[in-house]
Amino acid sequence: MESKYSTSSKTPTLIAVILCGGNSSRMGQPKALLTYHQIPQYQHLLHLANQLHLPAFVSCRKDQISWFKTENNFFLDQPKFANAGPMTGLLSAFQNIQENTSILLLACDYPLIQLPHLSLLVQTYQKENKTCFFVNEQTQMPEPLLAIYHAQDLPKILENFHQNKTSLRHFLESSNSAQITGINPSIFKSFDTPEDFASFG
Repeated sequence: MESKYSTSSKTPTLIAVILCGGNSSRMGQPKALLTYHQIPQYQHLLHLANQLHLPAFVSCRKDQISWFKTENNFFLDQPKFANAGPMTGLLSAFQNIQENTSILLLACDYPLIQLPHLSLLVQTYQKENKTCFFVNEQTQMPEPLLAIYHAQDLPKILENFHQNKTSLRHFLESSNSAQITGINPSIFKSFDTPEDFASFG
């Protein structure tokens, strides 16, 4: 596993946001509630964030709150950012946090991600002081739903949204971000269907 490090000034505060607001239409049931590691996936990701000593929040729609009744930390999708896919959750979270706070964005689609991968992502952010992401060696593309979005990039992400450019992958490809390479691409498999879920383990 490789990342490009550089000396930088103090980085903004970092929090983790677990994306749970999708429709999971292909899976047929909420991906956030699927159990891969003895507990629902969203709880597993919250646990990983806690191990990294990061404040962690669930991002979801208002009609999904009952799924997470044991959790207290929520960011609800804001109507003004609707219909933008994962960017809806990211921008809604940025609207509800203190200025100069960056976001570790985690989707529930990737149950093969482990603590060392997220630790490397956080370490890279702390050293580079910029947005950072994994490069999928198989596709040669960024993985936008396992990435850290620096607070300084919020204006550009907002600008993209207002220009109907809602792809976070395209944002990462055009940004001055830190890229992490050398990761086994199998961990980036997105589990999207009942067949994927049944194949786990």
